[in-house]
Amino acid sequence: MIKYLLVIPSHSCDFVTMGGIRSLLQSDYGGKIVIVTPDTTARSSVDAIGGNGIDVIVTDRMYPPDGMIGRGITNKQKDLDDDTMILWMHNDIIYPSKWFYDMDNIIRELHNNIWCFTMPVYSLVPRGFDTQERCDASSTIISMWNTHSYNDMLEIAKPILPSYPKKFYREILVFGAPFFSGSCFKYSVYKEVLDRYGYNTYFLSEYLSILIGVERREWHILGNISPFIHVSSWDTISYNLFHMNNQGTTYPAYDMWFRLFGYNLSCFHQKYCNYTIGINEEKIVEAINNGNWHDIDYIFDDFKELLLVRDCNICPSKVSCGHVGYCNVSRK
Repeated sequence: MIKYLLVIPSHSCDFVTMGGIRSLLQSDYGGKIVIVTPDTTARSSVDAIGGNGIDVIVTDRMYPPDGMIGRGITNKQKDLDDDTMILWMHNDIIYPSKWFYDMDNIIRELHNNIWCFTMPVYSLVPRGFDTQERCDASSTIISMWNTHSYNDMLEIAKPILPSYPKKFYREILVFGAPFFSGSCFKYSVYKEVLDRYGYNTYFLSEYLSILIGVERREWHILGNISPFIHVSSWDTISYNLFHMNNQGTTYPAYDMWFRLFGYNLSCFHQKYCNYTIGINEEKIVEAINNGNWHDIDYIFDDFKELLLVRDCNICPSKVSCGHVGYCNVSRK
């Protein structure tokens, strides 16, 4: 039986966080839950909605997402084994009543071949408001949020919700993936990141996890389960503002990645997306759906070879790459 730990970092335990937690408690999830927040009122707020079994970790201040998630995981590490699946979710997520059962079935079936499972998430952002007002200025969304009306929110989302006709679908990476709104990944992978590099560099652990997944020859998939509703609230936006104000627009992950591996992080990200998705997407989906993992095993080797290409003129990713010229550097 696979164990699960769900970690939720949050600035505060306001109505946004409590609305999400309430829907989580009323869903079919039965694993452990940890909230990591600097909010000293968090324990009483969580208890007031019936979350007595939830662990609350109060930090001395707000850390970058990697730091908040890492503190939640390391606090519970004595209860974890290498096969434990770690879920991390934004605080402003509305959970469908049934999602865990479907996710657990997929993970148990594919456990030996995947390192990360990402849940489909629809970002529900009311239109007509600037970034600082988004959901807070919409009385309709606030009403739905307070009543954790997942089905009502889903009706709003339906016209532009992506469809997932296949049983499994290869994750299309975006900046910040694989931990984009909601993901479930093996503790053994994350522990290797912690052992090698720690967790306090913004976004670096996410890309290191991808690299370790490639080294282990395991896949990262997007599963076909009920989508979560992600209300892009002020709490989510403040993460970005926090790091822009404190670190500027260049994340330290870029510099550290170059020091570690001798090539640009944007190059790694671009090649990974372009090659594994743009070139091999159909083969990957077909192989995963049919359980023929050996049919796509060669992609790991090809990708490693692609990373060694330093000449943009001969790189297969050149056509769609937005970082031409970044990789024409020597290894340090």
